[in-house]
Amino acid sequence: MSLSLDIANKMIAASIRKAQEQGIRVSTAVVDEAGNLVAFARMDGASWVTIKISQGKAYTAAGFRTSTAILTERSRSEPIWTNMVSFFEGKLMLGGGGMPVKVGGHFAGAIGVSGGKEEQDVECAKAAVEAAA
Repeated sequence: MSLSLDIANKMIAASIRKAQEQGIRVSTAVVDEAGNLVAFARMDGASWVTIKISQGKAYTAAGFRTSTAILTERSRSEPIWTNMVSFFEGKLMLGGGGMPVKVGGHFAGAIGVSGGKEEQDVECAKAAVEAAA
């Protein structure tokens, strides 16, 4: 099953609601299984840098089919992960807030959130993934 625009928009809405609850402003990117952008939103007042960071987190989570928080942890003990960020011309992004998305039990894409502290971005991404289920 693919990640439809309808599902992506529901995910973005859930991410924004969680960000509002936390008092932060975020950008949220949803990509398909190949890392192509399906939907994107930047909350009013979110920093301009959150645009590329959220997209990078989504792209990375889709490419490795795991959360960017896990990859960030691995980068601390396995320097190869830091080198990979450079190898992929800056498209990969470490830091919590990127998560794979399953639809109908199958991998369908990923989400990336940027704008808060790492834990806050993760909470927004979790809310969005739950909205896709």
